[in-house]
Amino acid sequence: MVKRPQKNFLWGYGTQVYDEDKTDDENCFTKGKLPTIKQLLNFLEIYQMKDLKVVNLKALGRNEENYAIVTSAFSMRHSYSTAKALVQRLKSLECPEIVNLPTICGTKDDSWLMIVVKEVQVHIILEEYRDELSSQLPSDAAFQIMMVGKGRDSRLSVDRLAQNISVHSYKDLISTARSQISWLISSLEK
Repeated sequence: MVKRPQKNFLWGYGTQVYDEDKTDDENCFTKGKLPTIKQLLNFLEIYQMKDLKVVNLKALGRNEENYAIVTSAFSMRHSYSTAKALVQRLKSLECPEIVNLPTICGTKDDSWLMIVVKEVQVHIILEEYRDELSSQLPSDAAFQIMMVGKGRDSRLSVDRLAQNISVHSYKDLISTARSQISWLISSLEK
């Protein structure tokens, strides 16, 4: 015997069941207020985004945004329609804290889209592309971050970063290169 889903059943996620009549993207955000990360995650879950991750960008100290949400979509159409729906909902909030109205960075044919919501970046990546990136980048990969500009933010504590992450300023790189070139020239002159 086959059990039919209830009328207007949209889909189920884990232990939560989303019903078109009771739960929709309209109820995710509060009009006139900046959406929280939790509300953004809820919105993305309703649109069936997968592998939601929140990344703390404050640890790098130089980003305008404090957090990033990285999520996967099933197809390009799925990612673009979700991004478009998110932008439309954010514009309809009429939140005074959102000075620059959000737009989609990317086109409907891109495998990676980004929307910036004040202090949060929302990255929607095509599932296959994210898997490809993950396979090329092992979990113990070392990251070297180059800070271009006035140097590293004084609030950035390098001690709190993971061991596989190193942060360098452009000024330090040039200084080290000059020292190495000077040493090389002096050793060749001898």
